[in-house]
Amino acid sequence: MIKIIPQKNNLAAEILCNLKKINSEDIQKIKSLLLKYGMIYFRNQKLTSNEYLSFSKNFGKIAFYPRLKGLSKKFPEITVVQRKKNDKGPSFGEQFHTDSSYTKNPPRFTMLFSKIVPKKGLANTEFASQYLAYQDLPIKIKKQIKPLKGIFSFNGPIAITTIERTKIKRETKKRINIST
Repeated sequence: MIKIIPQKNNLAAEILCNLKKINSEDIQKIKSLLLKYGMIYFRNQKLTSNEYLSFSKNFGKIAFYPRLKGLSKKFPEITVVQRKKNDKGPSFGEQFHTDSSYTKNPPRFTMLFSKIVPKKGLANTEFASQYLAYQDLPIKIKKQIKPLKGIFSFNGPIAITTIERTKIKRETKKRINIST
């Protein structure tokens, strides 16, 4: 059984349940809530990597994230997003973004599973709805932007983290090659 708590401006909904004990009827309800609210979340879930992937697969084919290494050989689909002490510039997710929008076939949904949650008020994740933003635009602006096309790229400020990690990997590889 699940309980739904709509959030401010109906931008999201919290779903109270134990994801380990949901059935196919619950999955259908969760899918409809995701489509209705655009974002849903579940607190205090204790899922293994297998359980997380199993739940994720209810929403479509798992997409591989091209910019970060997977959790392990067994779980390459699970991407670890972690801020490291030596990271320069903004790390993944620190600025407004749409996940994987620059890929050839962007995923329809993104799932996050937080292992370490900062105290309330620290490192808050904020969400916005592009649908609601567009809906609220004046008709004049909608007409102005209708013929425009967006170009999505991963070459923005967030690329600094990728560049730094690639550089570290190359340097480590060189050291290993030299010492062998």
